[in-house]
Amino acid sequence: MNDKKVAEIRDLPASERGVAKADRPGLLEPVERETLYDKVYRQLSQALRQGQFEMGQSLTLRYLAGTLGVSMMPVRDAVSRLVSEGALETLPNRQVRVPLLTLGQYQALIEARVAAEGYAAYLSAKRIGGDALRDVKAANTRLKAAAKKRDHPTVMEANQAFHFGIYRGAESPALLQIIENLWQQSGPYLSSIERAMTASPAKRGHDFGAAQHDRIIAALESGDGDTARATLVEDIETFGAIYLDILRHDHA
Repeated sequence: MNDKKVAEIRDLPASERGVAKADRPGLLEPVERETLYDKVYRQLSQALRQGQFEMGQSLTLRYLAGTLGVSMMPVRDAVSRLVSEGALETLPNRQVRVPLLTLGQYQALIEARVAAEGYAAYLSAKRIGGDALRDVKAANTRLKAAAKKRDHPTVMEANQAFHFGIYRGAESPALLQIIENLWQQSGPYLSSIERAMTASPAKRGHDFGAAQHDRIIAALESGDGDTARATLVEDIETFGAIYLDILRHDHA
């Protein structure tokens, strides 16, 4: 077939070329379907990030399946993924455990959070939209109220909502996935920090955290990426040092 004939066929309407409408791109939307495995993984990941499990806590697959109201298979698959991501470790007799971090592992985790989350805050100051920023502010308001009431579960939920509202504002799915994986490992120690502050009569930790969050919000509003990054890094390092003291005491 010569070039002229090819060009004539190419220029014909699709119906005359023998191309059905359904074969052309853009006419059909992909069907998204969340599997039971996806739901189980999402719930377990969320529980880890919100500190619902403690460092060193052991869990049986049967307990997780019963709590979630599902069979063992999706739990086993979800747990296997979390093990591969470093959020859980396997034990005998169908048990898993939230890893106990050594001092070196903990410090490495803090360094990774500083790098990834600091950069996400910088990007978010340049990209975050109005609705997303309002969600961040609402989460911070909820966090302050919960801290005053010493409501540990709500503090953990609101703190995660605050941080991930910022990170989603960076509009970088790859970076967000990295941060989610880091928080799966960080959530249990963040919970320990929060419990220690909640049990203490002094509220200096909560007051400092609230001030840091207010500064981050101001930086996001003004588009000041450098200040957003520096303040968020200070937030991570300050509260990370609290748990580092706990670890040092435990290893003494």
